[in-house]
Amino acid sequence: GPPRATPDDQPRGSPLWEAAANRRAAASVRLPRRAGVAAAGLAGLAILAVVAANLLGGASGSPRGSNDNEGTGGAGGSGDGETRTMAASQDARVAVSGDYRAGAGADSTLPVGAARGRNGVFLYRSLIQFEDDWTGTTRIQRIQLRLTRSGAVRASRGSSPSTRVMRNTAGRWSEGGGAELSSSNEVTWVNKPETTAEGSVTFEGPRKSGEEVLVDITDLYLPLAPEELGGQAVDNFGITLLAASDDGSPDGDGSVDGDQTNEFQSSDSRNGAPELVVTYEPE
Repeated sequence: GPPRATPDDQPRGSPLWEAAANRRAAASVRLPRRAGVAAAGLAGLAILAVVAANLLGGASGSPRGSNDNEGTGGAGGSGDGETRTMAASQDARVAVSGDYRAGAGADSTLPVGAARGRNGVFLYRSLIQFEDDWTGTTRIQRIQLRLTRSGAVRASRGSSPSTRVMRNTAGRWSEGGGAELSSSNEVTWVNKPETTAEGSVTFEGPRKSGEEVLVDITDLYLPLAPEELGGQAVDNFGITLLAASDDGSPDGDGSVDGDQTNEFQSSDSRNGAPELVVTYEPE
């Protein structure tokens, strides 16, 4: 019989011709979509392959990241050193207010800075001496001072506490046995040890009771170590804590910002006593 007419044989604009044209247009739109789905599928397979490789690498001990402090130093130090904690052998606070110069060595707090007391404004500094132990050490990597903010308020607490650490260079001292300030305490403002600004360190805070701070005082404290460990074997007279704005003058006659006042736990407190944390290479 005669050939059957197709939609393409219909006159342009007829209903059959329009239907065929629409089908062709729809097919041309769907083709890229199918191609995109295929491409996305390939990309997904590639991602899965990378994830699998990473999982296999992690299982075999491949590094997952880099952290210079991870697993080193015990106190967050660098290198493969070990850490040793040195306790305070004695500590005390000394204070001056006008002609009154006093000290106390058996209280639970170590205040620094200026604070108003019953007899006027007092300027406080605190002394700490540690039991040095360098045995079994071949090289000192770092020396840190650990302090804890006091829960008790002996003097005051400033809004912007800032403390300076200085090394004592001369003057043997003993903390004494009184908890209250006394001009007859064994160490007072009058006979406190001399200090040096060499290697001194200033730190901010802490601001909350019980909060710890760990301060790097390597340059300040290293001179006390033996010469074979890089020190100078100088005599151990301890360290002094004072407000950052305290110029360290013997008479304490400089201007001190009261907002920098802070208080730390002493060795007489139940917890949070001052400590030295030494990171070192063992023998």
